Amino acid sequence: MLPEMLFIVPLYVLYQSLHLYDTLWGMVIIYQIYGVPFSTWILKSFIQDIPKEIEESGLVDGLSSFGVLRRITLPLAATGLAATAALAFISVWIDLLFALSFTFTDAKMVSVAIASFKGYAAPQWPLMAAGSILAILPQAVFFIFVQKYIVRGLTFGALKA
Repeated sequence: MLPEMLFIVPLYVLYQSLHLYDTLWGMVIIYQIYGVPFSTWILKSFIQDIPKEIEESGLVDGLSSFGVLRRITLPLAATGLAATAALAFISVWIDLLFALSFTFTDAKMVSVAIASFKGYAAPQWPLMAAGSILAILPQAVFFIFVQKYIVRGLTFGALKA
């Protein structure tokens, strides 16, 4: 729950010593460090809203704990999974702080590539606009496929009796 800016210098030193600076694996690790706790925190409320009786009935019917998770809990939490996936995808896709701090040439992220069009004397507005539109396309396609789950997931539990 601390600001990301506090971790830039220690992570930079660690990444230099582990040779993870400017690598795709280094970026994957960074985004996992910040994405998994965020996603877990959001999914916790969706999982807790599933009645325990439904899960217990699966155990009574002979399912293992993993079977209950796979056949009962995850399908009932599908809306929460879609909403969480959308929020995690957005936070990683638009991130500029970590991408600018831990990449240089080899693992350049989309946001850094768009920011590099600023030019020396004047910004290259047409290139920045074209890059921004191309960067939005994967998000738009993703949201088209998960839109119904996101709306259901974000309003889940809004009207409790």
